[in-house]
Amino acid sequence: MAIKESEFFHGTVLSRILRKKEPTSLEKIESELGDKWSSYIINDRTIIHISHRKSTRTGLSKYWYFSFTPDQLKELKHSFPYKHTVALVCLDANSHLDQAEICFLNKKQTNQLIDPKSKADQHIRITLENKQHFKVYGSLRDWHHALTIDRNQIDQVDM
Repeated sequence: MAIKESEFFHGTVLSRILRKKEPTSLEKIESELGDKWSSYIINDRTIIHISHRKSTRTGLSKYWYFSFTPDQLKELKHSFPYKHTVALVCLDANSHLDQAEICFLNKKQTNQLIDPKSKADQHIRITLENKQHFKVYGSLRDWHHALTIDRNQIDQVDM
């Protein structure tokens, strides 16, 4: 059976989580929300939602645009009582794996960017600044008020 694109790219996120030194349990949440969206329960206390996109280029600027449907937002909203996190796998437009990045957002950051209660699509847009950190804005936060997210935030979070 062929490997799905989502299994391949979402596996990069899971690999980063599982290589930590503490024991980790993992359970996939089955969903009908499409191939670019998956959710997992980590250690019976955290839900991680994973999505992936290829980059878009305008002029000299490269960015990743993630849209969230009302059904995906509902899944985010109903993550209670778990901590929820969002891992956005940012791929190069030409699928150069050595240029892929993971932008990892905690619940507070996610809720500053999109409204999980919205009945309309929401979006998050990401740029990589000087290969040091992400500049992230979305439906609730414009470019001038973008969040700065560390490139290695996924390695610093307690699951």
